[in-house]
Amino acid sequence: MATININQWLDGCKFTKLHWIQFLFSVVIIAFDGYSLTTYGPSVPLLMREWRLSLTQAGIIGSYALLGAAFGGMAFGTIANKLGCKRTIAVCTFLFAAAACSTGLAPNPTIFGVWRIIAGLGLGARCRT
Repeated sequence: MATININQWLDGCKFTKLHWIQFLFSVVIIAFDGYSLTTYGPSVPLLMREWRLSLTQAGIIGSYALLGAAFGGMAFGTIANKLGCKRTIAVCTFLFAAAACSTGLAPNPTIFGVWRIIAGLGLGARCRT
């Protein structure tokens, strides 16, 4: 078996159109992740008024996405090692997108929190894989 010097191999690689497409797709995914997580902050006063939430309840709901991300990183990272990263990232991107869109349709704080946890699962999985 031949040994490969990874530094020489990488120096010889070219950045192709496919790499640019993958890079731009990743940037879009990361931007939507950030947007989804940061829009909760400005919407808290409206949600507190609409659903009559206390500051504590609003804070707990805000942390649900990070809780889901922690579990998503552990669970889907292990699954990605077995099934492959491409499939896992595609599934988790869809999971995150569907759950993030569903949070906007939540009729009450409980359903809103569940969708934030599910969105966090997809977010954490993509960060880990």
